[in-house]
Amino acid sequence: MENWFNAQPSATIRIGSKTLILSQPTSTLLVYLLGFLTIVAGLHFLEVRGNEISRLMWGISLLLWGVGAILAGKSHQVFGYQIKCQGRKAVAWTS
Repeated sequence: MENWFNAQPSATIRIGSKTLILSQPTSTLLVYLLGFLTIVAGLHFLEVRGNEISRLMWGISLLLWGVGAILAGKSHQVFGYQIKCQGRKAVAWTS
């Protein structure tokens, strides 16, 4: 587990008496930005769709993609240490 932790870029943040280890903070920021921009694009497609089914489908798919990107950034990147390693003897393969 130490090898996994040492290979990952991380940041440690203290909030009161709690300590959070954020893994891959820069990559997470980029994934969150991608998710936000994709959601904005999806909302734009829904707003200007008129009677076009293709824009409706693009809008829905972009919204879902953006939400998925944000959720993936949370579970696979920023909180990867807490989900996969903390309190375990071996690193979990997936979260």
